[in-house]
Amino acid sequence: MHFYAYLTLVILGIDMTLYKSKYEAVMAMISYHMNNNDDTITQISEASGIGRQQIHRWLNGSAKSIHNKSLESVAAALNYNVERTSKGIVINHHIQHESEEDHTMIEAIEDKQRIITLQDEKIKALEKEYKRLKEENMILSLNDKYESTIPHFTTVVKIKNVLSFKALRQTIEHWDNTAILAKKLGMSDDHLRNEYIKIGQEHNIKEHPIRKLISNKTNQELDEFGQTIPQTLKTHKFTLSAFYYKFHVLYQKEDKFAHTECVCKVDWSMSPTITTKNTIYNNIAS
Repeated sequence: MHFYAYLTLVILGIDMTLYKSKYEAVMAMISYHMNNNDDTITQISEASGIGRQQIHRWLNGSAKSIHNKSLESVAAALNYNVERTSKGIVINHHIQHESEEDHTMIEAIEDKQRIITLQDEKIKALEKEYKRLKEENMILSLNDKYESTIPHFTTVVKIKNVLSFKALRQTIEHWDNTAILAKKLGMSDDHLRNEYIKIGQEHNIKEHPIRKLISNKTNQELDEFGQTIPQTLKTHKFTLSAFYYKFHVLYQKEDKFAHTECVCKVDWSMSPTITTKNTIYNNIAS
């Protein structure tokens, strides 16, 4: 039952209770009338058409199986409305006489419900617009960060299948100053380039060899980054020619590591190109 329908019934003083079974609902209706209205079993029997002995068995608990017709007969005799829901059985007294004041109150509640619904819709629309503007402001601020960064090394990566249901694929097209990262990781420049960077070779984005040198946490963040690209493209493709991201990447090989800050520029196309400026933060001379 909708909240405002429930609220209307509460305001009008109509008792509503949820019961898990037909037996509980019938016992509640009969017990209430016997205790509060001094109704007798005979009166309830005559009004509902259900035998006195059957009502006795319900009351003493020797019989708890109740047919739908019996439930409806008791409810009709005692002036209850019965509503079956996924959570159980709701019973409440019928509205006997709706006064002009009650009618006005119900209309006011319904009007308020409509207003609240419209307000909710406007709030959701404003929140969506705010999120879009916030993202664009962040993108523009990272633009300045990207342009002002003097990196230790730069990478250029081509991404495929951004707007399809296929897995994302990537090709590292350019990686300069590889020697500086190779030294941090305790390997030769050639070994880093040939075994891990694989210039010009296309791979599933989650299976590229370079990921073997990246920490698990960073790999998770890179996966999340990849998932945001399609939605960002759809949201901003008509307002921005490129967008920017910033995150940290931890490269590690055995006991050697390089902690880097990466500022990425993603240029739009069906196969977006990601140019990344990378700055190493732990002692560059070590």
